Amino acid sequence: MSDGRYGHPQTLHLRFEWPETLSGDLELTWRLDVFGGGEELRPSRTPFPLRIKALRPADRQGRQAGHQSGPSLPDWEQGEVYLFSPRVHSDFHEGALSYLAQPGVQTGQWMTHRLSGLQGVTGLHLSVRALDVSLSIGQLTVAGRRLLPIDPSGRAALSTLDSIGTGK
Repeated sequence: MSDGRYGHPQTLHLRFEWPETLSGDLELTWRLDVFGGGEELRPSRTPFPLRIKALRPADRQGRQAGHQSGPSLPDWEQGEVYLFSPRVHSDFHEGALSYLAQPGVQTGQWMTHRLSGLQGVTGLHLSVRALDVSLSIGQLTVAGRRLLPIDPSGRAALSTLDSIGTGK
């Protein structure tokens, strides 16, 4: 296997967590302009432009029922995940993950996807696995709570980054 600039697609992660549990719908407004999964390199894992895992308190234990042997897996590498890809149209399993393919993913236009009936969610784990990808998230809400954009003016996002960067 080849890694690095011209190697297999790597997985990038973005995680949101909050202290209370939320139940309701997830609504995602987003746009996918470019997606190159590196299929010509025959990657051992499926490339995707966007994957979302709803986190629950049990996920923080590092193991899930049925996967008790061997080393514990990170919570984003087990359980059910929602897959958004223009190239995958049916559900599948990969390792300890069950991928639930979401319909209607197209390139070059804004899309809104809704995942209904999420229960007891304490966070979201977003992932991207591709060689070339350009996507924009216009809005992300869970049970009516707006996660993105953080602040339309950008001030909240900048002050958070400033405090992380300066150790305040």
